[in-house]
Amino acid sequence: MFLRARDLFAAYPNHPDIQPSHEANALELSRRVNALLNEFVEDGNEPLTASPVTGTLCTLRNAGWRPPNASGAPGSAHKQGAAVDLHDPDARLDNWILSRPDVLVRYNLYMEDPSATEGQVTKGGWCHLTIRAPRSGRRVFMP
Repeated sequence: MFLRARDLFAAYPNHPDIQPSHEANALELSRRVNALLNEFVEDGNEPLTASPVTGTLCTLRNAGWRPPNASGAPGSAHKQGAAVDLHDPDARLDNWILSRPDVLVRYNLYMEDPSATEGQVTKGGWCHLTIRAPRSGRRVFMP
């Protein structure tokens, strides 16, 4: 299973605040994430499965694009369509990326430090990936 750009907007289909820039970011994000997920599977890992909450790789309702009045910081990468929380309840993807940080460089992605999502398994557990560099510039960053 792979990430579709439209999955990022599934919680808010046809929302009036979705801009062409959000759609372009979501398309680029899904392209890069899918390249990473392809390598993840080619490296012998089982593909990620759909979240029981969303039916997609987005773990929760607000795991993709978020409208301006949704939770999160006003300048959040989610609100730009530039971040996704992938369903990763057993942290397989998080651990694989941490063991091979070169994949983040190769696909020009950034990952929220998994310690910020530990203990979230009951909520669906996720791997936060974004195409937007954090202020620190670190590939694995603290929110």
